[in-house]
Amino acid sequence: MNTFGIIMGQIELFVVLILVGILAVKTKILNQEALGYFSKYLMRIAIPVMIFTNTIHGATRAELLSSIPVLLVAAVTFVGLSLLAWVMSGLLKLQGNERQIYRAASTFGNIGFMGIPLVAALFPETGMLYIALFTIVDQSTLWTLGMSLTQPAGAKKEKLSVPALLKKMINPAMVGILLSILFVLLDISLPEVVDKALTSIAGTSSPLSMIYIGGLFCYTDLAKYLKKKEFYIMTVTKMVLFPVVFYLILKQLPISREIIITITVLSALPEMSTIPMFADANGSDGEYAIGALMVTTMLSILTLPLIGYLVQVL
Repeated sequence: MNTFGIIMGQIELFVVLILVGILAVKTKILNQEALGYFSKYLMRIAIPVMIFTNTIHGATRAELLSSIPVLLVAAVTFVGLSLLAWVMSGLLKLQGNERQIYRAASTFGNIGFMGIPLVAALFPETGMLYIALFTIVDQSTLWTLGMSLTQPAGAKKEKLSVPALLKKMINPAMVGILLSILFVLLDISLPEVVDKALTSIAGTSSPLSMIYIGGLFCYTDLAKYLKKKEFYIMTVTKMVLFPVVFYLILKQLPISREIIITITVLSALPEMSTIPMFADANGSDGEYAIGALMVTTMLSILTLPLIGYLVQVL
């Protein structure tokens, strides 16, 4: 499989769509309020539907059961990324909210907007199944560690009871994941008209995600954050070195190559777009989080093809 070629093709598509988003804002077709509605539509409808439809179309019960190792590998991935983020934030001598946000940005990748279309392009039949399983761990970690890191430094951390935590985790993406797994396990098929409608909705996810990110560029003081050396260090450590080292380790284990490549790509993604939302909602440094999102997203245009090339030759 030409991993580099597929990723490069997706990145080229991403760049064009990001430019469309920038153009739409500059010509006043879209504004900040409209981008907010884009985000809600993507997070609550399009992305959950895409996970659901792609999983039930491409996976069998046997493939689901054989893919359970994704859960364990995903857990190890987050342990590794969170430890790396903790070490690097200390070495960089970051303080207060910036230290907290740096750790969150280094731990959580943009699976919804970038990871899904990349993995779907690499593995059209089984990729969404891997994404679904990975996202179970991702969401569990986000609503515990992620929520803690995006609260103001020094503030009393919000402690959620188990029922409250589970309630927060039951979001549209998680519903889509759980339903897709149930449908695959029980071998349930959708009525044709419903299937066509949901597939059409799913098809809007990738282009609108990139247009949304392009629009965000227009509302961010990029010049200010392009001077932040820690974002470049994050890019090298989190988005290049960690995925390559982890890939080499996973290659030594009895895990399918598809799962190894999927986990490698997901660990190499730029900052998750939810982190700035969490930071704003919790009263932390949302602007710093947006800066990290924009810089790492820009640099991922270079680093993701590099990861694709290294995975192909190593």
